[in-house]
Amino acid sequence: MLPGIPSKKANFKCFSAERYFDVFVVGKKMYALYSHADMPNQGAPSFLKCIDLDSFDGDFDSQPCCYEANVTGLRSICPGSNVLMISGWKPEVLSLDGFSSIYSEADRKLNPEWDDYGWVYYWGGKVYRGSDVSSLYKGIDIIDIKEQRVSSYLRLDIDYSKDWQGSLIFGERRSGNFLVYCLDRGMPVLDVSLAKYRQAFPEKSAIAFIEANLVYVLIADHLLVFDLVTAELVREVNYFKYPAMQAHMHAESMDANWACAGRLSVCNGEVVLSHGGVGGYSLYLAPFRDEPFVWLWSAGRGVVAKNQPGDLVFGLSGSIPIAWDKYTGEVVWDTKKPTATSKIAVGDQWVVFSQTAEYIQGHHWKKPYISLHRPAEE
Repeated sequence: MLPGIPSKKANFKCFSAERYFDVFVVGKKMYALYSHADMPNQGAPSFLKCIDLDSFDGDFDSQPCCYEANVTGLRSICPGSNVLMISGWKPEVLSLDGFSSIYSEADRKLNPEWDDYGWVYYWGGKVYRGSDVSSLYKGIDIIDIKEQRVSSYLRLDIDYSKDWQGSLIFGERRSGNFLVYCLDRGMPVLDVSLAKYRQAFPEKSAIAFIEANLVYVLIADHLLVFDLVTAELVREVNYFKYPAMQAHMHAESMDANWACAGRLSVCNGEVVLSHGGVGGYSLYLAPFRDEPFVWLWSAGRGVVAKNQPGDLVFGLSGSIPIAWDKYTGEVVWDTKKPTATSKIAVGDQWVVFSQTAEYIQGHHWKKPYISLHRPAEE
């Protein structure tokens, strides 16, 4: 079901800040990974819960654990192809159906040179393990799961991203180039220089997302779109040039370096950029239309925004949950009350706002929101 206007009051929330916490939502299920210091009275230091949101009464502690591990420290989860990938302290890979362990470093590491705090990626029956999270260019070890050994090495100088998709992994190289590498083919499908876009912004890193054989790259004041079949640049948008953006920068006294968006969210070929600092904004772009600029919204505060199917963009503005009409940028929902969250997950009739320090709240909607401004052909 497409997103609708949620309830003003949260259907559930928890603000304990006692444990590390990461969450994602698929349909009406919410997967919550907890981790904390070694406190025997609270059971295993790290545990996973799978919660049916439609029947959830808001009592997190009463929900059974699907998986437990004797691991302390910050951890995060990311869904993959029928698996859950756990990065952070002592990475693991779990099957999504039965939550059995496919790969785990809870008891031992296959390579003693790996840092305990690292990341894993699962694809095609193989586990890809980064050396650690702070050294970006040490390459990637490939693990044979059946034999439980490091079978080969991938000499790639890129950092891990939660937005990797299937066989396609990507990131910036030490040279400053942007690389997309295909694990199935064992070769790069895109390797391009971003130097000319970074000339006035030498410290800006690229943010990327892949959808339908297109890679969207946010680099400083530009949004770039590359075709992964032809390896060609098919769209180039300087979003600073639009009058609304210029007016916003002037009103907020933002210099160009500070005004660059810090978040990228893509859905069906359209993009929302957002800025989480002072002078924050949400900027909606449709790069394949004749006029890519759609709308810009700001209340002068930090903004987070997430694009998804339907007529709504969910977000946070100055810590207040909010939703915009996708076609106009009009605010059509907010809670009026701030929340201590920074992440947004959207499922079937649910939007969940969360934070690493176990702050979470969920809002339910009953029917889809259909914009009066939706074009007739849609």
